[in-house]
Amino acid sequence: MTKNAFLRVPLFYKLTLANAGVVVLAALLSQVLVLRAAPELDPRSLMGIIGGSAAIAVAVGILVNAALVRVALRPLRQLEETARAVSAGQLDARAGTSPLADRDLEELMTCFDQMLDSVQRTRSRERGLAYRLVESEERTRRGIARDLYDDTAQRLATILLYAPRIRSAGNGVDPDRVADRLRDDLTDTLEGVRATARRLRPPELDELGVIAALQAEARLVSRRSGIPVVVEQEGELPTLSRPSEVTVFRLVQEVLSEPATVEGEDGIRVLIVGREGHLECRIRAGRESLLETTTGTAGLDTLNERASWIGGEVALDDDPDGGQSVRIRVP
Repeated sequence: MTKNAFLRVPLFYKLTLANAGVVVLAALLSQVLVLRAAPELDPRSLMGIIGGSAAIAVAVGILVNAALVRVALRPLRQLEETARAVSAGQLDARAGTSPLADRDLEELMTCFDQMLDSVQRTRSRERGLAYRLVESEERTRRGIARDLYDDTAQRLATILLYAPRIRSAGNGVDPDRVADRLRDDLTDTLEGVRATARRLRPPELDELGVIAALQAEARLVSRRSGIPVVVEQEGELPTLSRPSEVTVFRLVQEVLSEPATVEGEDGIRVLIVGREGHLECRIRAGRESLLETTTGTAGLDTLNERASWIGGEVALDDDPDGGQSVRIRVP
């Protein structure tokens, strides 16, 4: 047996072999001493010699066992030191391998390092998802701010410019025409404010449910992008909790927020069905992928992270005609 092979023998057998060796050595030594001294010593002296040799054997055994256990347990100390380092914030600390580790300890150290690698990957993934969620929220805020500045603010500025002209009535200015212009601008501004508020939270979501809210969102997307968007329901749907309804709406809203170029005249179809106590929403757009953000792993991971908050999932399925559908499934 080579040195490395012996060092990798399980700890139980290391201790057992060491103890057995010490006992055998002590027995042999005692017998030799007794046989040599027997002709010359009386029984009391013989007992003293036997007792002394036994004490020496025990002392040697304790020292050997202590040294062996110290060496054999060093891999465990490596694990302990690594755990303390990780607990102190050194997330890149790893136990590595040890030439003193037997198979069981080596497997334990490998599993421990793999667990730390998995935790680090999970933390990196969570940071990436958090970053993308913040980016998604900021994109929504930028869109709302752009609508307020470019639409609502401009219309209000126009109203401010036209309002003083009412005072000029009778000086070649038609007051009815000015009033009509102001009324039209106020109406358009009010509609713009309502549209912005709808983007934040559509009233249908609270008053009529998620289907009505998605149908209203589809109409807005159609007007904004010029792409027909149809929301259809098949069969009875399971009763969803309020958080589930809100999550389904936000997921579909995210998918429809940046529709890609759609071939043909079919536009985008949102089909909602109930299956095995779950609500399944399948979003299909011609022969093209629906979203630039969902065609990549990052976008799909972000949607999946949101869905996981309520125990749902989001997947990108291949269709028979070569296209893809975004499938949302929530309990």
